[in-house]
Formats: sequence, structure tokens, C-alpha cells
Amino acid sequence: MSTEIENREHPRATTAIVEQASRVIGANRRRLGFVQNASALTRASGTIEVATATSRGASWMEVDPKYLGTRAAADLLARIQQLEHWLRDQPARVDYCRELAALYLEKQRDYEAERLLVRTLEHTAKDPQVLSMLEDVKIYRMSLKLVAVEADAAHDPSPANQAIVEETRKQRDRLEIDVFSARMKREPDNMVLSFEFGCRLKRGGEFAEARPHLERALHAPQLAAAAALELGECWERSGRFAEALKAYRSAADAIADDSQADCRTDALLRASSIAADLKLPNLARRYLGWLLQIDPDHRGAATLLERLERI
Repeated sequence: MSTEIENREHPRATTAIVEQASRVIGANRRRLGFVQNASALTRASGTIEVATATSRGASWMEVDPKYLGTRAAADLLARIQQLEHWLRDQPARVDYCRELAALYLEKQRDYEAERLLVRTLEHTAKDPQVLSMLEDVKIYRMSLKLVAVEADAAHDPSPANQAIVEETRKQRDRLEIDVFSARMKREPDNMVLSFEFGCRLKRGGEFAEARPHLERALHAPQLAAAAALELGECWERSGRFAEALKAYRSAADAIADDSQADCRTDALLRASSIAADLKLPNLARRYLGWLLQIDPDHRGAATLLERLERI
């Protein structure tokens, strides 16, 4: 994983782009949102805490509300200057670094946040918490870059712009795979990291490599449903439809509480679709019926129902 830092803010890192990136990051973490009490499954203080994750993706990035809003702009700037002064005298203070990096991100000074964390990492002899924060910022900056190039491609869908989007997605996938691979080496017993690593491998098209990590996460009750759903997608995209159907059924059955209802409806819809592909209309209708009992207005159910009527 490259440690090079671009010596500038991203040219498209406007408020709108940052807000859109936050939504994209939140969507990518949707299935992690099914996980309750995830902090009980994590050990190191620098890991991403699913239950308290902010829109940027990591809980440490959350800024004290008193520094938010137009009226607080002067106070925020004063706090940044104060922390910068303190860190010049005490460059190994992780607490100062954490707060200042979060404030930099709030001000869309993401390059400075990354540079600060690189510097603090050196002064702290590679403190694990600082390393994890640096990884979070790298992921966040890459998400900003991807949203910016996607916006360019939406405005001008030329082959060149589409190629840039695809290449940036590959860079994003490789970065996150490298980050979570390193985190797994640091915390091999962390089930949440195993799940996250499996999700990144799956998104990068490395389905065979993703499966063992997702299968491991099946043993954590609060992760089981989401892990089974991701595992089903791995099997499905590998052309192993019988295994995918089994995984989706497991996902629907493994729901820990009502907060995971979206996971169940996703699993039932996918199971019904695969059963239809396998020419098993009765089974497909059964899964679809269970789905409609949960969500009568599910947007994917009507299309699938029309398809089943033609079988």
C-alpha cells in the first residue's frame, strides 16, 4: 500500500462532494449497520467501531458539536491553532493528534489530516491507534477521490472519464484490501475485522479469498446474518447457485433482532431469484411470500413476482 501523500487538497473536495462521499461510505457500510454491540467484538482502540460509526466511517472522526455550524467557525479555527501549538511542543500526544485530525477533516483539509497522522506515527514509534487512524483517513480520501471522478463521469460520460472511474474503483478496492489485511495481521482474533476484510475482498472480485473470512464471521451471532448474505453473493457470483441459495436461507434465518430486517428481506429476495433461475418456482414463491409478509411494498418483489408468473 502506497504511503505517498498528494501535496494538495482534492480539487473537487467541496461541501457537496464531501457530503456525497459520506453517503457513499455509509452505503458501503450498510450491512455492518446490522451489527449490534460491535464494540464488544473489537479490542484495539483504533479499530472502526460499527455501532458508533460516523458518516465518515470511524468514530474518532466525530467532532465536538460545539465546533459545528457557522457561528462556531471562529472557535473551531482557534481550537485548531491551539492544538497545532501544543503538538509542536508535544508531537507524540495521540489525543491532541486525534482531535486535530478530526477538525482538519471537518474543515475539508484532508491532506493536512493525513500528513499530521504520518508525522505523529513517526513520533510515537508506530502507535497502533495512530496507524489505524491514518488508514481511516487514507480510505476517506480515496472515497472523496472516487466520488469526484464519478461526478465528472456523470457530467461527461466519455470513455476516458469512465476509464478513470473504473481505475479509481480498483485503487479504492486495493487500498481497502491492503488496509484490512494489515489490520487482520494485527488483530487475528477480531471477528468484525474478519467480516470487513471478507467484504472488501468480495467487492474486489476476490470471491474465493473472501469466503474463509466470511465463514469465520458466521460464528459471531451478531455478524452471522450479514456474513451469510455476503457469503451468498460470493457463491452466486462464482456461479455456485446451490451454495448461494443455502447461504441466503441461512442469512434469513440468522437474524438476531429487528434491526437486521433489511438483511432478511435482501436474503429472501436473492433466494427467491436464484430459485427462479434454477426453475424451482414453488420454492421461489415460498421465499417471496415470506418476504412480502415482512415488507408488502418491497420494491424488488413486484418485478420478481411478474417473472415467476411467466415460469
